[in-house]
Amino acid sequence: MSIVYFDLVGGASGDMILGSLVALGAPLPEIERRLRALPLTGISLGSTVVKRHGFDALLLEVRAEETKAHRHFTEIRRMLEGGRLPPRVLRRALGTFELLGRCEAFVHGTSLEKVHFHEVGALDAIVDIVGTAWALEILDVDRCHASVVPHGRGFVKAAHGTLPVPAPATVRILEGVPVRMTEIEAELTTPTGAALLRIHCRFASCTGSMSLR
Repeated sequence: MSIVYFDLVGGASGDMILGSLVALGAPLPEIERRLRALPLTGISLGSTVVKRHGFDALLLEVRAEETKAHRHFTEIRRMLEGGRLPPRVLRRALGTFELLGRCEAFVHGTSLEKVHFHEVGALDAIVDIVGTAWALEILDVDRCHASVVPHGRGFVKAAHGTLPVPAPATVRILEGVPVRMTEIEAELTTPTGAALLRIHCRFASCTGSMSLR
């Protein structure tokens, strides 16, 4: 059994999670090739090694040509179901989007069918979520664990305007998950990062994940 542990010292976002799996050994060209099964155009992935506090770190780059700002959940579901994805990849990716959709719908007072994603419906977020599912599949990861999730403070600009940090959707997604508040003025954990963790991981102080594996 292969197990991955996410030590969330700096928070979590979609590109951070996917980048960590690439650093672990998931080949980036292979992930990009498999993402091309989706009806998307103009995407490419790249990575560079950067220094962070004296240590080498992999910085993932998602390059996208499209300008579409948002998609509805139903559109994303059709895209994934028609993308010739293996069952476990489909369950993991679709489960992440469904969790995001339900939590976004709750905080905005609408339904899953009517909610439309802004930042998380853009192409780079789709790449982060589906790419993570593919990376776990390529690495043959059976289970993931995660540390306590850190939150920053302050405000962040989003499609709906200026939001508090942590964002309302992030708070909803991580209900029941152990979190740690910090004094850092930044969005350490994004909604996409939170949803990926909640779907894929078990937490030390939590009875279980919402995994759809």
